[in-house]
Amino acid sequence: MSNFTFLKTEWPDLHDSASKAEALAYPDARTACFTLQATV
Repeated sequence: MSNFTFLKTEWPDLHDSASKAEALAYPDARTACFTLQATV
């Protein structure tokens, strides 16, 4: 379960990016940072 499930109903694009970044946080932290930065 994602920490960002609550975003899915109102902000699906933000949810997708946040979920991808969350999944990459441990295996590839640098990519996770760039994934989040690209959404801002």
